[in-house]
Amino acid sequence: MSEFIKHIANTVFGMYQEPFSEEWDLELNEIMDTGRVIQTSDCTITYMHKGNAITVWAANKYYSFGHLVRVNGQGVGKKFQSRPRFKTMRKLWSAYSTAHDNFQNAEFKKLFN
Repeated sequence: MSEFIKHIANTVFGMYQEPFSEEWDLELNEIMDTGRVIQTSDCTITYMHKGNAITVWAANKYYSFGHLVRVNGQGVGKKFQSRPRFKTMRKLWSAYSTAHDNFQNAEFKKLFN
């Protein structure tokens, strides 16, 4: 419940760093639904989607969160950095958390097994 209250406050007081984009929201949902997570870092999640590596910002929950960072390793301009819907941000956070834990566990096993 507190996440919803924070979202309302962020919206009302203009605290989101990136502007909302319905187009990016739809695209990000498609990426998450049909793409495959290939990498995470402390701040990003990268999907392979339609032959492209799509990197999305997954830090600063939810202030500056869910915007496009890179496509195939190339940084994108500020005009391509928008935020998705709150529902999509929650979905992204869940995907990121699960994938990041899985990648870290795999690295741990490589080091100590």
